[in-house]
Amino acid sequence: MNIFMHIPKTAGSSIRQLIKRNYNENERYSVYGYDSINSKLDKANYNSKIIYGHFKINQIDFKGAKIFTFFRKPYSRCISLYNYTKKSHPESNRIRNSSNLIDYIEKYLPVSYDNPLIRYTAGVKNHEEFGSINEQHLLNAKKNIESLNITVCFVEEFSKSLVLLQKENFLKKIPYLKKNVGLYKKRENTQTIEYLDELNKYDNQLYNYAINRFNKSVNEFSFFDKGKVFINSPNKIVQKFFKWTF
Repeated sequence: MNIFMHIPKTAGSSIRQLIKRNYNENERYSVYGYDSINSKLDKANYNSKIIYGHFKINQIDFKGAKIFTFFRKPYSRCISLYNYTKKSHPESNRIRNSSNLIDYIEKYLPVSYDNPLIRYTAGVKNHEEFGSINEQHLLNAKKNIESLNITVCFVEEFSKSLVLLQKENFLKKIPYLKKNVGLYKKRENTQTIEYLDELNKYDNQLYNYAINRFNKSVNEFSFFDKGKVFINSPNKIVQKFFKWTF
């Protein structure tokens, strides 16, 4: 069985579409929505070929399963989450009552902006409050990545990540991409980025640790694998001439 641990705002919508393309409806089980994650997981069919959704590593029976997830630069993920929740989300009223992202975080202390990469990967319990993440949580996250052999992919390296997921048999079909994944284009002011980087300092350390591990895997790509990365790149000139899938 395969497991996709979807950390919010890390290209999950794109991966969900790929999962639907690669697995029949009776082969996949999704865990999304505002209802209890645990109750949904209790109903999960562990004979499914893949289970995917917004759950932490400690919330699912992973014995014998292969696990993958996506990371994103912490400040970029926070900005993306903020802009997403402004549009349509239970938190949108709180955001409208705040002057900016920093004001929103300091008023309401939302844990989804406080080192979520570690919260998901280390399996931090929901009662752990804003500001409670520490060095031990970071060590636990690293330990889980190693002991469970979690394949950590990256939004910023999306084409390479797709090829890695194919090599490790999570996906068989990977697409030619028409455009880049939802990276946040607008440049935030330096104060906001520095604030988010400091707030997510443990996530930044985990990100750097995991991308070094990722790069070692990418460096082992064959010539053919590198060709697939090139063809799946968001380069419009490349896309014009290569329109097949692997």
